[in-house]
Amino acid sequence: LSALEHGRRGRPTWDMLQRIIGYLQVIWDDAEELERLARLSDPRVVVDTAKLPPKCTLVANELAERIAFLDDRTLDAILEAMVEGSGHETRRKLTRRERLVRDRRRKLAGSNVKNS
Repeated sequence: LSALEHGRRGRPTWDMLQRIIGYLQVIWDDAEELERLARLSDPRVVVDTAKLPPKCTLVANELAERIAFLDDRTLDAILEAMVEGSGHETRRKLTRRERLVRDRRRKLAGSNVKNS
């Protein structure tokens, strides 16, 4: 986990994430957040601007060139502008297997609350 935190490993696989969630007995709300963060944790990002306007290519290249030198305040401002400017948060469509595990986790969490 430490290597993942510090960007020395690639994004964790879905299977690995499920094993970690199961081992640590993470509740489903937190597990979904952990899955979302894992999707955003790839340290080697590729941005394909081939079918986008030239300004998108410019922004991607400028960001790639300067990101190592940006302070936290600037990074926060960029993130905020991107979320506000897009009008929505990007969410990947879950696979069938991921939906089944999520639904099973929710069902188990519901039965644990009733049995308490």
